[in-house]
Amino acid sequence: MHPNLSLDQAPPISVPFRFFISAPLFGILAALALCFYGPELLQTRWFPATLGFTHLVTLGILTMVMCGALFQMLPVIAGAPISHPLGVSLVTHLSLSTGTITLAAGFLWGDPLVFSGAIFLLATAVLIFFVSTFYSLLKAPRLQPTITGVRMAIIGLVVTAGFGLTLAAGYAWTDGAAQRETLTDLHLAWGFLGWMGMLAAVIAYQVVPMFQMTPEYPLWLRRTLSWMLFGTLLCWSIGLASAPTKALLTLLELILAGELTLFAGITLHLQHKRRRKVADVVLFFWRTGMVTLILACLCWTVAQWWPAWGDDPRYSFCLGILFLAGFTLSVINGMLYKIVPFLVWLHLQNRVMADINLMGAKIPNMKKVISSEAMKKQFWLHLIALCSLLAAVFYPDQLSRLAGLLFLASFVWLGWNLLAAIAIYRTEIARLEQRVRDGAGTATI
Repeated sequence: MHPNLSLDQAPPISVPFRFFISAPLFGILAALALCFYGPELLQTRWFPATLGFTHLVTLGILTMVMCGALFQMLPVIAGAPISHPLGVSLVTHLSLSTGTITLAAGFLWGDPLVFSGAIFLLATAVLIFFVSTFYSLLKAPRLQPTITGVRMAIIGLVVTAGFGLTLAAGYAWTDGAAQRETLTDLHLAWGFLGWMGMLAAVIAYQVVPMFQMTPEYPLWLRRTLSWMLFGTLLCWSIGLASAPTKALLTLLELILAGELTLFAGITLHLQHKRRRKVADVVLFFWRTGMVTLILACLCWTVAQWWPAWGDDPRYSFCLGILFLAGFTLSVINGMLYKIVPFLVWLHLQNRVMADINLMGAKIPNMKKVISSEAMKKQFWLHLIALCSLLAAVFYPDQLSRLAGLLFLASFVWLGWNLLAAIAIYRTEIARLEQRVRDGAGTATI
């Protein structure tokens, strides 16, 4: 355990779990969409089903887990609990879930009224999440690089939402086809880098050393990376909006790619120096994420110097798959397989410590909450699905539906593993409560 963690301020376990268990369900929906549409989904990024599929992944899986993780981590890391966590998390979760489904339906049906509903629901989710988390961060008793990074990531989410809601408003109230490509590029850049990339790096500062037994990230990196990413992304955004020279935009894009590559390279180096040399499945997920992040940056860099590749429709799909399915989704899997067992153990341990009748009661350790074998099988499914989806960009007719089936199996397995962890928690809580009742009855007699 790290001594700076305020474990006693952790919210009720249902707060993060409602977000975590929802992510595989959206993954199943996204996989079914890939199975149904097949090659059509990989022809152009402007295809309505492709847009719906992308938002099922970015909002329903990635943002869903990241919101749940922040509800859990802010009280523990920053020592600043969110006010009314049960109510705030419930409203945020319901708004985000229904808003994501409504937005995907809006892309498929092209109904302005559906888009209007999605705008309202998603704006509500982002507003409530932003106000509750940012207010919590303002009250943080200790300011550290992680807190600064989280603040910037949350601002990145708001900027991403602002661009996204503006684009959705175009579909709802004007001609969606008339939306500027520049606005879409800004929405993607802030979502990928300012929100998901930034937060993944900040979370890594905590969970990689804690759960993988690595040395701490260098202090200079923790202090500067968030500022560098945010500042470079802001300059790039201003430059893109003001139509500067191509050379300046290319330079800023190379700097962004270099910053992300630096983070991935240092993470791989720290994992190589870990104190516990036995490799586990979580390490495999994180290494997959770091390698694919480097490949995404390489793909991005090549596009700047090779116009034929940058103009190829397959380029945007390769970049998106490497970053979303390769980097972010792999890291999310690795996070869940450590955070969920840890939370089950922590809350059971807190229940034991809270009652004298439970002194000496044994609870499952983290390894028994989700078995290593179950995690390993899901990892290989995830890896094969990722490789199949990348290959499907070049051979869509042959491999797109196979990739969808593999991702479907992977998300079903992930959901089953998380449900198994929840079942163990409920069973153990019932056992402990029965022991308390038996102890009280004995004392009365």
